[in-house]
Amino acid sequence: MAIGAGDIVTPSRVSADYTTGYQAQPLCIGVCDAVGGGDDRTILWEDGRLEANIDEDTLDALSGGVSQTLMIAKVVELAINPSLPLQPSPSYDGVVLAQFRRNPAGAGVLGPDRLQVKLLGSKAYYEVLARDANQLDDR
Repeated sequence: MAIGAGDIVTPSRVSADYTTGYQAQPLCIGVCDAVGGGDDRTILWEDGRLEANIDEDTLDALSGGVSQTLMIAKVVELAINPSLPLQPSPSYDGVVLAQFRRNPAGAGVLGPDRLQVKLLGSKAYYEVLARDANQLDDR
């Protein structure tokens, strides 16, 4: 199942474990406008640019999260390293902008629910697994 016309896409995240991380800007979202020969795709990006000859292996198809419960949260606290018993820090409180699942290269294998969070204490964004975010009381 490859990325096809009409699929919502974003550039793939590249990290050691392909999970989470800081970002200087929110997700860059586009729509697959056309399928060329081989792995080439034409993407219409949210800023109106139409970009051709993009290898689908550099893109992830996006779908909605299974559970949208954290989308109604005003503020969440992120467990940046959930394997360590660290105390919560307000540095990792943020507002949920999107909840989604990645499908790398449109291969038909959806990953776990993820959140795009705008951190309150900085100008950075953070992509985190939804299970590593806890809803906080209204602030």
